[in-house]
Amino acid sequence: MQFDIYFYELSDPSAVPVTSRMLEIGEIFSKNLGQIAPESVILKDLLAELDKLGRNRLPVLGSDSNPLFIIHRSMIEQFMLSHVLGPASGKNVDTLTFADLLADPKMEEIFKNTFVVVNRDANLAEVKEAMRKTPNCLDVFVTDTGSREEPVLGWLSNIIVNR
Repeated sequence: MQFDIYFYELSDPSAVPVTSRMLEIGEIFSKNLGQIAPESVILKDLLAELDKLGRNRLPVLGSDSNPLFIIHRSMIEQFMLSHVLGPASGKNVDTLTFADLLADPKMEEIFKNTFVVVNRDANLAEVKEAMRKTPNCLDVFVTDTGSREEPVLGWLSNIIVNR
């Protein structure tokens, strides 16, 4: 028998694989648009669900489990508040749905552009660099090759990345 021993400086982010820090897909509270009807999800119920689970972020996946959006609780609250205080939208805030939120062009732009996708072989240094290059990026999806068209393997928030 022969063993190779490698010593890594664990404070060096290039020595930490992304897979060691990510939450695997089964551990993530997310919504898959292939499995739900967005018009049937009432936003106030979604907020209650986030409260119950102690979550502030909602990864949204496509029907192939590919990454589509990250929605922060504050964005949902901002959207609802804009309907309460803004010009009449014709909808009662109690009946606003996930579909209404996703149809808002300003919100959609934020949802699509505040995360990055990296491949499963990335390390934390690469993750931090990708996040740095993306304005307002607080979240990272991990896929096999780093494509937005692949199923999500895991997810990290900026809090997990910077531990």
